[in-house]
Amino acid sequence: VSTQSTWEAVVSTQSTWEAVVSTQSTWEAVVSTQSTWEAVVSTQSTWEDWLGSQKVCFAIADKVWEDLAGNIFRYDVRVNDGSSFDKLTNTLTEYLNRADVKQALNVPASDRWKQSDGSTSPNPVSNALLADFTKNTAFVDLAGLLDQGIRIIMYEGMFDGSCCNNLGMSRTLKKLPWSGRDAYMQTQRQLWNGADGHMAGFVKDAGLLTYLTFGDAGHLVPTNQPENALDMLQRFVEHKGWD
Repeated sequence: VSTQSTWEAVVSTQSTWEAVVSTQSTWEAVVSTQSTWEAVVSTQSTWEDWLGSQKVCFAIADKVWEDLAGNIFRYDVRVNDGSSFDKLTNTLTEYLNRADVKQALNVPASDRWKQSDGSTSPNPVSNALLADFTKNTAFVDLAGLLDQGIRIIMYEGMFDGSCCNNLGMSRTLKKLPWSGRDAYMQTQRQLWNGADGHMAGFVKDAGLLTYLTFGDAGHLVPTNQPENALDMLQRFVEHKGWD
């Protein structure tokens, strides 16, 4: 994109997502013969290069959600309000900065909680991690942990519209290069009932790797499904299974 600093500049006269991607219906089609992200970015290997790609990806996502999709909440596509996350942040800020909550969490009274996803400033930790958004570090690390025998659970809300959504996560896990990949691929997805005994979503449990989806939730699963989110953690930690 060289000197193109905004998504508008990149797509120029393209006014719809369909126009942007033209006849290309899948990411595989868009990148043509490029089979991996490393191949797409080719010689881009420095922190500045990865940071640049992150900015382009975020600009594209912002354009899609804020303009083309009508400013819906990217973390829950059922919500027609792009400012929903700001409201949640205000609620968290008020609650976590209460004196009684700080005392319960053994946090010094002088410390104040603030959102650390990059939406507040200054935020050096979040800024330092920005370049990792477009790297395959987690993909490699997950495989290594599984091959060491460490159990991992991944979970998603079905209405999550962010870059780490259910569709993307399920496809990523299918391609995860670890020794138990074949067993994971052969494992059938099944229904699982939540804390109240009613259907909560789907689970694919292959021993070391478990992938669980929540049927009535977006990206913020504990916000949408607090009881079932706790039930999921208890089942996983205590090896209770999903029947």
